[in-house]
Amino acid sequence: MTIIQKSFMVVIVGGGYIELELGATMNIHNFDVGMVFPEPWCIFTSDIATFYEDYYTNKVIKIIMEIIAIGFTADSNGVELNARMTEF
Repeated sequence: MTIIQKSFMVVIVGGGYIELELGATMNIHNFDVGMVFPEPWCIFTSDIATFYEDYYTNKVIKIIMEIIAIGFTADSNGVELNARMTEF
């Protein structure tokens, strides 16, 4: 039996611990993972976040901070995330 693995893009909205773990799991299963969240850092405080951001970035997870997801658009080519920059 031959199994063909494809790579798909997954965007996770949120920057908590569960979202980081979900991203790691999706990455293990050959998904191209991106994360977006409105805060200037992921979970907890900036000091703790630095460790997690570096760790997950080294696992090839794209972390995009200070972005708010405002919707999705779908067509025959796939799904596109509509987002804007956070305004503090």
